[in-house]
Amino acid sequence: MARVRSRNRTSDKGKIHFYKGRIPTQHEIDIKDDQEQALFVDEVQQASSEKMRIVITWIPKGQRSRFRKSMNVFDPKLKSRGEVKYANTSPEERIDFYEDVLKQDFNVYDSVSMDIPYNVVEIVGKRQGHFSGYWESRYLYQLEAVIRQAVADHTGYIDLVMDKPPLDIIEEIRLMCNRIIGEGYQIRWVTISPSRHVTELQSHDMIAGLDYDISTGWVQRDKSVLNMTTDRRKRYDAIIERLKSKLRSR
Repeated sequence: MARVRSRNRTSDKGKIHFYKGRIPTQHEIDIKDDQEQALFVDEVQQASSEKMRIVITWIPKGQRSRFRKSMNVFDPKLKSRGEVKYANTSPEERIDFYEDVLKQDFNVYDSVSMDIPYNVVEIVGKRQGHFSGYWESRYLYQLEAVIRQAVADHTGYIDLVMDKPPLDIIEEIRLMCNRIIGEGYQIRWVTISPSRHVTELQSHDMIAGLDYDISTGWVQRDKSVLNMTTDRRKRYDAIIERLKSKLRSR
């Protein structure tokens, strides 16, 4: 498969940008704004599971600043652990975030489960050819399906912001977006970046993690949820129901 070369990468904190399906000029990157509606994209998987899902959060035009500010509710002490993520926080620590973010307008889309190993990056590094191509194909198929559903639900220009994927598929993502643009959908900016550089991706990670645990039934077995006080458990149950109402894929 074709691979994006280093010349296509920018110095913008390790981010990769595409503008309307092509590599942008530095000037276009410099004047880039974040005011359009946006899709935030990442895959979710538990370390003990071979089931991976791609989850998307859609937010409306002009709401990115508010969406990122939801991360401010976390205790600054949590940042001593590194990037604040769903995987390194407890349900108790996430309650205030969910109650804040659920005041906002957003929708959630997710793919069907994919049988992709949790340590796929390590495996692909050791096994080339059939194995890597097989997982890339599965990942790209589900990625395109869920992006298509999300863009079909919303008219006008839309930006796509994606956490760096676990496979070397940057050029394939660009070509996929070109196909969708060619059908009349108005994907404007595509930005691929480690989530530590995009706070909105961290907000999305919190939503995607809970969506995954709801869809797999794990949230009903999670001892840290079951052991909550009655009041906090009621708050968390209400969060779960409200997040379910945001889901558009099932």
